Amino acid sequence: MKAVIIIVSTVFLILPCFLLAGCGGAPKRQQPESWRGIVPGQSKSADVVSILGEPVNRETLEAYEIYSYQSQDEMSSHQVALKDDIVQMIGVITSPEENYTLETALSQYGEPEKVTYSYLMQGAMTYIFANHGVTIVALEEGGAVLQKHYYIPMSLDAYMASWGKKLPLEYPYIR
Repeated sequence: MKAVIIIVSTVFLILPCFLLAGCGGAPKRQQPESWRGIVPGQSKSADVVSILGEPVNRETLEAYEIYSYQSQDEMSSHQVALKDDIVQMIGVITSPEENYTLETALSQYGEPEKVTYSYLMQGAMTYIFANHGVTIVALEEGGAVLQKHYYIPMSLDAYMASWGKKLPLEYPYIR
């Protein structure tokens, strides 16, 4: 009888530890962020057109249909990537007027899961918050955010195998 009580007591003492340990493992994935009411993984092409209007350009790239919209930067455009009529990623060109900085992103999302280089321009770095479904491209000096990408939250490994597979892992400019 004593052995049964000890085993049952031990199970009730150890079980909560296992449950708590499971909670402390991988970071919990967040709900997808939205941009102007467009939500990756939920919004459809009709929603995008209803909110942003007709795109200035549509193209197919691999399995994605890319809608381009004019941004405040004449050289770049906001882009919405759809697959099977569902928004998968939104690429937004930020403007200095928005006053959105790397410091703002860090206070909002915490430390990035990974930081790597960017092909956008010399001095720009890519800050990946995959569990939040957000990636920021910002200047290393001064922290000005140049682009913000929204996508369905995922693990860092899944991000690097998909959206991040072409990111430079080494300095891409001549030293």
